[in-house]
Amino acid sequence: MAEKVSVKDGRIRKVTITEIEDEKEWSWPDPDTLEDNQKAIIIEKTTDEIFNELDNVVRDWKKKLEFVVADGLKKIKRSTKEKKTMMKYLPGEGTVKGSKAIEKAKGQILAEWKDDINKAIDATHTKLNELGNE
Repeated sequence: MAEKVSVKDGRIRKVTITEIEDEKEWSWPDPDTLEDNQKAIIIEKTTDEIFNELDNVVRDWKKKLEFVVADGLKKIKRSTKEKKTMMKYLPGEGTVKGSKAIEKAKGQILAEWKDDINKAIDATHTKLNELGNE
């Protein structure tokens, strides 16, 4: 914005181009016409543009949904594989005598597996609820 310096009452001050000059009438905009102009500026979108935007929103939501579900399934699969390996390598597994002796250990491994699965499902449900609230 261009500025000029003027002297008034012995004091220097900056004056902008838009400042009212002496003895000139200022034409203030009518507030009623401003509202009408703003209403006229609204650009309407075509049906295709609206539905393209809606499709993009659905695609984004679908990606987020797939990510949340895939993450939960990965946790379940990892826990299942880990607990299966733990159970497989228990000493005495595969023998009649050993099977009776390790029942308590197997029960504990299955309980841990069930807890891991429940935690993964709860975490997935929480993330899905957060996604639904967005």
